[in-house]
Amino acid sequence: MLLNELDGYVEARNDLQDQLNKTDSRTTMLLQIDEWQRATLEKVIQTADQARQQVKKLLSSDREEIERRFREFSSKLNHLKETEDFVEDELTQLKELVHIFKQDLKQLSESPSVELHIEQSDQIFWNRLIYVKDHSTATITTTTTWSEQDEQQAIGELINNFICTNNLHFSYEP
Repeated sequence: MLLNELDGYVEARNDLQDQLNKTDSRTTMLLQIDEWQRATLEKVIQTADQARQQVKKLLSSDREEIERRFREFSSKLNHLKETEDFVEDELTQLKELVHIFKQDLKQLSESPSVELHIEQSDQIFWNRLIYVKDHSTATITTTTTWSEQDEQQAIGELINNFICTNNLHFSYEP
């Protein structure tokens, strides 16, 4: 008869252990943190890739324009040399074009017209992007010392509350 009662408490304890294991939200939260980290890193990588493409596009367009004009200049120069059909004014224009190309190349290599703006990571408030907030209102105290009788009574009440809360049916036959 007491053994049956003890078996009931063991079963109730096992049920409590199962419920305790099911309420472990640590794993879920850690997985959420992992997913946030993965998604954030992916966004950083995508943003860096987009910035690279913009730099290439913007700097390439200036360079491509200079190269296009330089090909035209070279073609004209070759034509004049082959035909030997030119006048002094054309030589003055060629001299001016050479000067312009030198300036363009100097400007292209010295100070690009594109400026890169980077938000330094030490200026980002990382701890505001993800944080943990405790919403619990109840505290569990473990410093109380109980007599063996008080402890058995408390365990019985816990088990009874658990059984009632979860609509479990428990029969005890002494």
